[in-house]
Amino acid sequence: MKTINAESNPAQAQQMLSDVMSIVNETSQEIQEEVELEIKDSLDPIVTLPGGYVKFSGEVVTSVEVRELNGRDEEALAKTTSTEKLVNEVLIRGTVSIGSEKATEEILNNLLSGDRDYLMLKIFQATFGPTLEVSPYCSTCAEAVTAEINLETGVPVRKLDSPHDRKFSVAISRGEAKCELPTGHTQRLLIGAAGKSVSELSTILLSNTVTQVRGVDVIAPSQVLELSIRDRRKLGDEILSRVPGPQFQDTTCTCPGCGGTLEVPLSIANLFRF
Repeated sequence: MKTINAESNPAQAQQMLSDVMSIVNETSQEIQEEVELEIKDSLDPIVTLPGGYVKFSGEVVTSVEVRELNGRDEEALAKTTSTEKLVNEVLIRGTVSIGSEKATEEILNNLLSGDRDYLMLKIFQATFGPTLEVSPYCSTCAEAVTAEINLETGVPVRKLDSPHDRKFSVAISRGEAKCELPTGHTQRLLIGAAGKSVSELSTILLSNTVTQVRGVDVIAPSQVLELSIRDRRKLGDEILSRVPGPQFQDTTCTCPGCGGTLEVPLSIANLFRF
């Protein structure tokens, strides 16, 4: 490196110092911009619901702000006594606002169940990052492997093409049934009844989503109990096939050993474990 005598050539020394400081400032600015961009990308609090919240006015709101959970939230979640309470607590604590309205338990309960699943996924990402470590069994490698699920790309998300798609009709024997997609109220009932049989869970789902059968309004669970097994199964399959949000049953990851695709079904319940 060329040495400059500051006493004999002060102007040249000053110019060199200015050049060095200019390079340092530019580099510092570039690093700061990269860090800010990384923080913005990883902690973006605004998410778009795959279904949307329908206000009383008929306006459909899809923009929601979520936040990272902290130590106070962790302690509160650790005290929950059931999966239903855990899910409810995560949503209440991790959802800041829905559109321009403050997120309340009432609004969260009125969201579609798939939108609630999506918020759980996004709150998890805001808290723990975009990947989840899992230990699936790989039949090719003939062993359990440690792999990571990219929650952005590994979990398919179904979206409603239109807000009107939340209500629909299904042809059944001797007529049709009018249905609507399950909301948080129905989801909480189903999660709280996890120990019941598949048939009992089906009755809970149908009695809260089938609004009319052959022109008669459904006002009691006894009405869906009178439906044939074939009609009940058809209605259940049709309703569940339309629910927007993360399709946790189709979650996949890449085996680090052989590079194959492994199925790793998830659920909102096993995302948050305390």
